[in-house]
Amino acid sequence: EILDESGEQCCEICFSAFAELVDDLGNPLPPEYRNELVYCSGCDILVHQGCYGGNIRDAVPEGDWWCQACCLSLTQVQCVLCPVPHGPVKPTDDGRWAHIACMHFIAETEAGNVVLQEPVVNIKDVPEERFRMECIVCRSTSGACVQCEHMTGSRKRPSKFVTKGKGCCNRPFHVGCAAYIDPKKAGMPGRFYMDAKQLANDEIHHVKLCPVHAKRNYAELESSYAPNPTL
Repeated sequence: EILDESGEQCCEICFSAFAELVDDLGNPLPPEYRNELVYCSGCDILVHQGCYGGNIRDAVPEGDWWCQACCLSLTQVQCVLCPVPHGPVKPTDDGRWAHIACMHFIAETEAGNVVLQEPVVNIKDVPEERFRMECIVCRSTSGACVQCEHMTGSRKRPSKFVTKGKGCCNRPFHVGCAAYIDPKKAGMPGRFYMDAKQLANDEIHHVKLCPVHAKRNYAELESSYAPNPTL
């Protein structure tokens, strides 16, 4: 499970504990417009309807619900993008599996069908440099890392795959490791910050900050933060 800073259990895809059940006036939304949190009866993952997609996107099933991996009686499905063996996954277009969260937070990958949130496509477009980076949490090179994109002193964006750069943090980490592994047990100074941010052009950018920079209030970071979708 994944907990937010207040200790509430979160969706294991968007990392938010908020469920859309009422409109702006406080009136209950009809079922087709809700975005509830749903547990898998098999592996206990918690996901939003909209985040997981597929057969729960439009309605929460009565009784038990089983995620796709559990429907296939798969246990500890290995994500091609990180070493974490649990969490909500979807099939890739090349016959493997990937976390839905990894798909969203890694810039090159996306869902072939946004309603179903599958298959995960463009795995081949993830640069080899990402697969060679050592995660600061698990200290392995298994999977593809993202990097902290906080701009510490310069607004100039770093080159595409640098691990060091003037004015840039660039600490590499797996999305799954940042989400699931206890930061204290991993020797981290705090929690990672990962969230979807709507940009001025209405595009969605998935923000990724290491614990050093996530410790600050995000509003205070915006003066020095320039989104870099290549990291």
